[in-house]
Amino acid sequence: MRYAQTRDGINWTVPALLDASGTLYDKEYWTAMALDGGNPLVSMYRYNEYGGKYATGTSAILIRFSGETRLKKTITGTDYPNTREGMGMGLAVNGPGDYFGVWNYSPDYIIPDEEFTNSGNTAMARSGSRGDWTAKAQVDPFSLEGKAKLKIQENRLFLLALGNALDTKLYFREYNMFALGNALSASGSGGTGTVLPAIYNILMKK
Repeated sequence: MRYAQTRDGINWTVPALLDASGTLYDKEYWTAMALDGGNPLVSMYRYNEYGGKYATGTSAILIRFSGETRLKKTITGTDYPNTREGMGMGLAVNGPGDYFGVWNYSPDYIIPDEEFTNSGNTAMARSGSRGDWTAKAQVDPFSLEGKAKLKIQENRLFLLALGNALDTKLYFREYNMFALGNALSASGSGGTGTVLPAIYNILMKK
């Protein structure tokens, strides 16, 4: 993945290499960018396979610009090969160093055989004061099937996402930032695998 910028829409800087892993999958969907005090913040979905099984052990990385320095870290878990995490990343900046992210967080088989019983999860996370992204919760009880969009306006966070492998639709959600922040702070990491505390029932605006 490379990054370039322009100030006039015509002349671009020489693209800078941000990640050379070659694991970016379906490039048109799986990147996001926001600004923190004028500094770019870029996220990327890292594709992976365990034992040749499609999209297992996937993750997401975050690249934070600080002057000429690029600070890169993995912000999702990587120790459970049977979980799909990081796809469709949406990113929003609440303040300096305070970020919200949303991404797919689903089991190995979203639709196992022909049972059509497991819809996966859409997870919301917050970077936290240490930037460890351990505050995570389920905001929808189904998979994220396309790129998510996050927007913070005053005391509201807005989410627009294509979701649910069993009944794919475009979903719009609106959250109170104060309630959302408290819920995420209390949620913890939710462990590994697909066990996440659900907060969508108490926070979603009707």
